[in-house]
Amino acid sequence: MSRAPFFAGWWAALYCLWLLLVFTLDLAELITGAVCAAIVTVALAAVQREEHVHFRIRASWLLPLLRLPWRTVADSAIVFAALARRLAGGPVPRGSLRAVRFEAGGERDARASSRRALAGWLGSFAPNGFVVGIDLDEDVMLVHELVRSGSPPPGAELARSR
Repeated sequence: MSRAPFFAGWWAALYCLWLLLVFTLDLAELITGAVCAAIVTVALAAVQREEHVHFRIRASWLLPLLRLPWRTVADSAIVFAALARRLAGGPVPRGSLRAVRFEAGGERDARASSRRALAGWLGSFAPNGFVVGIDLDEDVMLVHELVRSGSPPPGAELARSR
């Protein structure tokens, strides 16, 4: 019975998010949204029940979120410029892989895994690049960029464990 409020709260929040995103009251969309919200809520409850999954962050790790809107706009300009060059008959953009130093930390360390997850999300948010993975043995974050930029990818600020 103690799981019911958890399930109901998450289901309601996710269903409201669905309604905001589709912005329609069509019966098929209402049913689809209800089912999708239920599936995600069940998955969330299953992950939460696992005792080995922990998320521990430091407040300082959230500072890169302040630069994320600007980075998204800048990366969008880079991607649209590459698209415009291609539409004008220019070369096909060649993506590149970059290896960025990243102190990965231990596999079972909750704080290190949280830092890796946040860095991966930050590095994949802006449209010009995404994090392919973080190698625990080599302490490297592999980033794919559509157009190579000289700047470090978002999330690289978290490269040093603190």
